[in-house]
Amino acid sequence: MDISKAIARIPDHVRFSPGDKEAVILNLKSKKYLELDEIGTRMFQLLFEHGCVSKIIAPLRDEYGFTEDQVREDLVDLLAELQEKGLAEISDQ
Repeated sequence: MDISKAIARIPDHVRFSPGDKEAVILNLKSKKYLELDEIGTRMFQLLFEHGCVSKIIAPLRDEYGFTEDQVREDLVDLLAELQEKGLAEISDQ
């Protein structure tokens, strides 16, 4: 899958609980969860605000001073973990 064309959706059985700088995402069916640090939380928020990965690469790059390749690599890792734990549904356009 071309990461820039990926679309992410949060299933109805998933809850997002943000804290000050961290967050927890919980799958109510399987009880699997993922704890996110500050950057992971921001990625998750932007991803599900915009839905499309291509729309959040530049904002994350600019906000944290990463290269686009670093942002893409981190997004690939996050999306894989979210999908593996049933915390997101990922598709390509």
